[in-house]
Amino acid sequence: MAYSRNKYKRTVRCSYCHESGHNKSSCPSKRERIEELRAVHGDDFYTVRMYDLKEKRRKEGGSSRTCSYCSQGGHNRSTCTALKGHMAETKVKNSEFRKAVYERLCANGIGIGALVSSDNFQRNVIAGDYSSGVYRVPQIITDINWLGINVWHKELWYFDSTTNIDGGQPAPIFTIPFGKMDDIRWKNPMGYPFDSKLVPLFIGEKYFNELCEGTHWRADKIGGHFMTVESPVPPTAPPAGWLESEDNKIKEVYKNRKDWQGAL
Repeated sequence: MAYSRNKYKRTVRCSYCHESGHNKSSCPSKRERIEELRAVHGDDFYTVRMYDLKEKRRKEGGSSRTCSYCSQGGHNRSTCTALKGHMAETKVKNSEFRKAVYERLCANGIGIGALVSSDNFQRNVIAGDYSSGVYRVPQIITDINWLGINVWHKELWYFDSTTNIDGGQPAPIFTIPFGKMDDIRWKNPMGYPFDSKLVPLFIGEKYFNELCEGTHWRADKIGGHFMTVESPVPPTAPPAGWLESEDNKIKEVYKNRKDWQGAL
């Protein structure tokens, strides 16, 4: 059974009226009581005076705050309109990007159970005989790193899956060698297929054409950076909300970002 985090989200409860949804400082019942006392006893009544003093300090404290995102005063990062605007802009871009990537994954038959191969996973035709040539070891796709597919992951080295498995931008796909499905120790990183409509989404048309023409300095590594789909399967559905970029990846990537860097 799936449980929603929001279902158990803690609700604030007022210590003055004991109602939920607000705290003591913003309690309407307390405010109403203070105004009743003010009408009877005046502004100098102790309870009224203490209430007014706390309200004054609270407002002054809010106006002196400096936002860690835009460096402007009067608000903090959680209420920053500039940050909210940039995150909303990135969400739209990321959603469009993910939809385009997913369309190409479907077109290439990339899903859990697909049979693929790569130059990164080879063996000698005759074990121990290095002169006998090599062959690609068939791999079965076992996992798609959905949360690693984002519009800000566009560097060319992102395709060097053998070095990114433990990095900040891990491989998009993981596999197990054919015949080793019962061995949980295997988790091989795998790149995308060298698809003319998929790869340019990440590195642009210029770099893609240079790789095709063999003029790019990493052109000879195409067989390792990118996979070959040997036996496609029906597409695997992404997690709920993934296509709309409803997960927390945008919040994570903006965690230490600043306004001067602009929207991703």
